[in-house]
Amino acid sequence: MNLLFEDAILVDDKILFFCKNINLLCSINLTNQKIHFHGTIPGKSLWSQRLCGSIMEYNEEIIVAPLESRDIWIFSTKTRQWRSIPLNKYDYCTNKTYFRNMFMCGDVIVFAGGYYPALVTLKPEKNKIEYITNIFSDRLDLPTDLFFRSRPIEIDNTLYFASCKDNSILKLNKSDFDYEWIPVGKEGNRYSGIAYDGHCFLLSPRKNTSIVKWDGYKCSELEIPSYINRLNDTYSGIVETQEGFLTIAVPGNHFGSIILDKNEQIHITNNKYTMYKRFDSGAYIFQTDDGKVTYCDSYKQMYKFDLNMDKDHFYRLWIESELDRKELTSEVFNEGESISFQTWIKLI
Repeated sequence: MNLLFEDAILVDDKILFFCKNINLLCSINLTNQKIHFHGTIPGKSLWSQRLCGSIMEYNEEIIVAPLESRDIWIFSTKTRQWRSIPLNKYDYCTNKTYFRNMFMCGDVIVFAGGYYPALVTLKPEKNKIEYITNIFSDRLDLPTDLFFRSRPIEIDNTLYFASCKDNSILKLNKSDFDYEWIPVGKEGNRYSGIAYDGHCFLLSPRKNTSIVKWDGYKCSELEIPSYINRLNDTYSGIVETQEGFLTIAVPGNHFGSIILDKNEQIHITNNKYTMYKRFDSGAYIFQTDDGKVTYCDSYKQMYKFDLNMDKDHFYRLWIESELDRKELTSEVFNEGESISFQTWIKLI
């Protein structure tokens, strides 16, 4: 089995992530490269998938933005206990894909993206949430897709989001949530992500359109090869890399991801990523769909990990992490898969 994830954060000397294909909060220690399991969201099966859209560390707690769950979950790293905050139900959010990202605005955490037709603000100390719905009120009849797929770009206390539904950019003031929708590029464009090269924004396509370069006033369109566009593949965002800007293909696409190099030439890579994230420090992390993880810190020190493991290895890590064995043994029987006798003795 592969422990796949779609977001990761750095906490001290650890990479922390919540699995995409299993209900499990994990970390990798960069010093000794050990994998540790921190816990599962209560009331959900161990084999529940796509529970987390994004994670954040705040005051010794891990905040989990729900993807296919209607609760914000908070894990205390001190007590190893979870608590939840339920969200209002909106009929528009029928497929249960709630949020793809979150970010800080002053002393509140803001949840955004997905199909949820609101920004949600959270003050963790008070367990208090509020809803900002006016931003999306006139966009519910646009083509069915996420409002946003990837993280916004911040410039001078202003956030810029790329719309998956049309050729718009959301410009959002972090102080008062004043906003503006700005049309960018051809009318048929839809965007999966946004990046900034210091002078211009770069917008990655959601489907078979173009990579758009926009300086805030005018834009140019960089065409993707027609043999790729004909396949109508889906993309999940854009990130700056050593080679240039990488438009990330969703796993399962016919082709891999697209690189726009520093000479604005387009190349195709065979790599298919579950995630690719660049931190403000210049460090970056990515995972390919075979479970392999690469992390490069701000000093260019490279770390590589393989999260593809057999069930026996998984169960041994569970035991070493001192999680509840009753939860695991019930799942063993449900899965109907065998493990080694030595591991089974430890479980019981």
